[in-house]
Amino acid sequence: MDNRIRLNYENYDTGKIHYDNLINYIEIAKKQNRTIKNNYLDLDSSSFDIYSFPINMYISDLDESIKCSEEIIKISDKLATYAVDNFKDAEEATQEEIDKFLNKREELYANINSDGYHFESEKIVYWEPGIAGYTSQGYTETDNYKIVSAYKIGESSRLYYYDKETGKYIGYVELNNKAHVGGITYDQDDKILFVTGSDGEVNCYDHEAIEQALATTTKGNDGRAKIDLNSENYSGVELDCNININELGIDDPATIYYHDGKLYVSTYRKKGDLVSYDIKCNRTSDGKVEVDGGQMHIISTDSPSATQGISIFEKDGKKYVAFARSAMVINSSIDVYELNDDETLGKMSGSISLPHTGLEGIKVHEDGTVTGIYEFEGATTLDVNIDNILGNGKENPLDKAYEGAGAFWETKHKVEKAIEDLIN
Repeated sequence: MDNRIRLNYENYDTGKIHYDNLINYIEIAKKQNRTIKNNYLDLDSSSFDIYSFPINMYISDLDESIKCSEEIIKISDKLATYAVDNFKDAEEATQEEIDKFLNKREELYANINSDGYHFESEKIVYWEPGIAGYTSQGYTETDNYKIVSAYKIGESSRLYYYDKETGKYIGYVELNNKAHVGGITYDQDDKILFVTGSDGEVNCYDHEAIEQALATTTKGNDGRAKIDLNSENYSGVELDCNININELGIDDPATIYYHDGKLYVSTYRKKGDLVSYDIKCNRTSDGKVEVDGGQMHIISTDSPSATQGISIFEKDGKKYVAFARSAMVINSSIDVYELNDDETLGKMSGSISLPHTGLEGIKVHEDGTVTGIYEFEGATTLDVNIDNILGNGKENPLDKAYEGAGAFWETKHKVEKAIEDLIN
């Protein structure tokens, strides 16, 4: 009986209720969309392009989502009707009949237009930060793990660990700060983890010690590790290092990336800054780890605005930097620039827009695929191949909106800093 299943249609009417509810939802969404159009599309946007542009995109995207949802409901209803009509007198179905049903499902769904979906991605896999009320920010990979950095206002920041091969959630490391942790990167040779901290600092962690703790710590009832670096048990995990871009008079780092002996640090503001540090690491015979930030290089003071993540990679003998950009409700993008041998930012190679807001940390892999973090929805493997961006010469149509958002946050940061200084 392994190839037979019992068919139960008692829930068919309940399913129809769900369809009716979805139809009602779509009608509400249509009404809301008409209201948005009436309120915004007829306005003179010449004085505030920055804010009207994402509204236009939102309206267009919502229109497509409504169409897509309507199509799904119609097809699902056809499929349910097909199941009842063909199997209503049967208590069990043979594997052959099941295969027919599955083939019918594929036939019905094959032509569905999914352009209305926000995510055009292979998979969305890392939800744990959001479930705990944390906001995903940075992404990196070690030999054994995929790591997501995340923050929660008023709480200690965290690093969420996942098995690199299976994607299984392992647990989290709680840091001894409440920083935004917008960037995280890994030095594979020296086993050092770099994470953006507070007041311009980049913090360094001995990842060998973290891996040991993950393997040996007593797991919780859920089978996950919870390592608190505020505990004296882990006092040697955070390392002393002297990486702080405030020394250059530059705002706090938004994101970072380690590549070939250098740590690259980028800011978010309107005219972004890109800086690199020569990293030197030494593990002494007594097990201590020394990290020296070394010489600083200002690569650019005019790098892309609204930068949330960067990834340095090499292709055909050239070095590139990919900038992940997003701001507020503006769709995300990845812009690629050449990185010159003299540590200056070269010409733009190309750009690609992504159908969703909130892209943060990214990593470009050797095969050209890109993994990234969406701030609100968690991490996802992006349907992007860097080879399709290189040399396409496309300018980013969102530049103006990004610059406006960057200018807004730059002003906000200065006001907050001035108030903080006044209080102190």
